[in-house]
Amino acid sequence: MGTTKHFRHLWTAVEPRLLPYTEIDKIRWDAAVLAARNTAVYGMSWYLDACFPGWCGLVYGDYEQVMCVPLRRKWGISYAYQPLFVQQSGIFSRVALTAGDVSRFLRFLDKKVGGVRLYLTPECTGKTSGFDTETRYSQYVSLVPSLDEIRKKYSENARRNIKKAAKNGLSLQFAGTPGSVVEAFGNQPGEHVERIGEAGFQRLARLLHRLQEHTDCLVPQVRDTEGRLLYTAFFSVSGGRALYVKGAGTEQAKNTGAGHFLMDAMIEQYRSAGCTVFDFGGAHAGNVRAFNRQFGADEFEYLCFNGGYLPSFLRK
Repeated sequence: MGTTKHFRHLWTAVEPRLLPYTEIDKIRWDAAVLAARNTAVYGMSWYLDACFPGWCGLVYGDYEQVMCVPLRRKWGISYAYQPLFVQQSGIFSRVALTAGDVSRFLRFLDKKVGGVRLYLTPECTGKTSGFDTETRYSQYVSLVPSLDEIRKKYSENARRNIKKAAKNGLSLQFAGTPGSVVEAFGNQPGEHVERIGEAGFQRLARLLHRLQEHTDCLVPQVRDTEGRLLYTAFFSVSGGRALYVKGAGTEQAKNTGAGHFLMDAMIEQYRSAGCTVFDFGGAHAGNVRAFNRQFGADEFEYLCFNGGYLPSFLRK
């Protein structure tokens, strides 16, 4: 027994390995993410391929724990910043994460990468003492209760807008395509759209197509009585979790209740399909977060890790 404990101690003392993309065993990587206690679609190799081609992987043990590291170099300095459309980079683990596990990964990144800004899985929350982190929020609705119980938690504003949508004769159709969602999102005003840029929208289009290949997807559209498109969105389901990936409404949608109508209809749709969670996809912006909370959504916290060996003023 003592010998077994001794060898286990030696194994747990080993540092993670930072593997370049070409050396990652994608089959074992995906198996590790799927078998993880905190599995999520964001960790799958094909999802990462769409969002950040050539990503690196931090692997501990025999693919027991893995974390995506989107590594780039500039002026000879390595950096890893959170890719667009990836809510969480890691750590995905087959066993319950401990503070020691999290520290092992973050210490490695601090030593090996010049600048790091990566979103951790929720299971890392509360286990990052001594590291620089920021708290972010994601909203979800449990689909286990009855539909009536779920709707009882809606805010008065949500109920009012759903009634307004019914009064306006809005209808839900499933005739959209990934391209229609990308186009609608790109037509929205705001700095967040400008920051994504052309390359970002190309990656979004690639991601939606990959999701269609690997998960069950729906592309609902809300239209008015004259057939005009008011709102379109892209949803993906994996492991019983319905994920709102991206969506956009027109200016006319704001006055018709189209957004509330869409979310309520999809909550009903996915509950009937046997899903257990309706995931709003990690909205941290105040206005979007407030909208999601109108559906009685609960929240979980996940952390942004700010680190690296460069001084903080240089990392920024």
